[in-house]
Amino acid sequence: MKKHIPLVILFLAGAATAQTFPFTLDFLPDGNTKAIVKHHYYTLEYSENHEQARWVAYELFKTDLDGKQRRSNSFKPDKAVQSGSAVLSDYRGSGYDRGHLAPAGDMKRSKIAMSESFLMSNISPQKAKFNRGPWKALEGIVRDWAKQRGHLYIVTGPILNDSLPKIKNSKVSIPNTYYKALLCSDTASGMKWKSGAVVMTQNSTAKPSQEQVISIDSLEVLTGIDFYTNIEGSSEFESTVDHNFWKIDKNKIGTIKKSRNTKNMMPLKKGNKVLSE
Repeated sequence: MKKHIPLVILFLAGAATAQTFPFTLDFLPDGNTKAIVKHHYYTLEYSENHEQARWVAYELFKTDLDGKQRRSNSFKPDKAVQSGSAVLSDYRGSGYDRGHLAPAGDMKRSKIAMSESFLMSNISPQKAKFNRGPWKALEGIVRDWAKQRGHLYIVTGPILNDSLPKIKNSKVSIPNTYYKALLCSDTASGMKWKSGAVVMTQNSTAKPSQEQVISIDSLEVLTGIDFYTNIEGSSEFESTVDHNFWKIDKNKIGTIKKSRNTKNMMPLKKGNKVLSE
């Protein structure tokens, strides 16, 4: 990819812990510091080999969900990625949706937040039925948890490995599996932190289920990523998962239907003819 001059952004110190801005806690996974990109509302580690983020981390407060910023649908390259991020042409003609990692629905708090959610570094190729069905449903579940708990630390991404296929004529890998790692303060139970993760495959067409909720330790085995390395006592809360705390109520999810919204999709084409997905 063509190299870009890194975008330098000056951040003001947060009231809680200046060194962790824009977050109130240093909950970022262990990663390649040279590949980490900090935006106003999320931080990511970019994998040039797969032309997408290895993980995207952000905080979600209950009050963030009251935002009124409308979805922009303005996808654009991330100039802050030193090696150069994926571009729109990487997805053109692929038949895959440009699936959000940090969802636009979590970024309604401001115009900048919404714009950042459409950077191509926050995008991964997803099958339409998965992106608009189970993955969208999981995003809604996470928002419900944020409403219930008041505040979540979220890390989300694809599970990447060297055997993944690529989009034709592109360096963008097509992941089989995606995850969301979740952390929340739970002093009411006598435990400072509760953690858990949800893992879903692209072939899934069903609603998210409780069986997909696993411990952070189990997620680390699947991803090869070391989560919460900077949080004292993380080994205690990473090894277990409280299924009552991270409860998925299928009755509240609603029916998954095939979406008619094609704004995220890059259709398959042959000449001027658009083929079915």
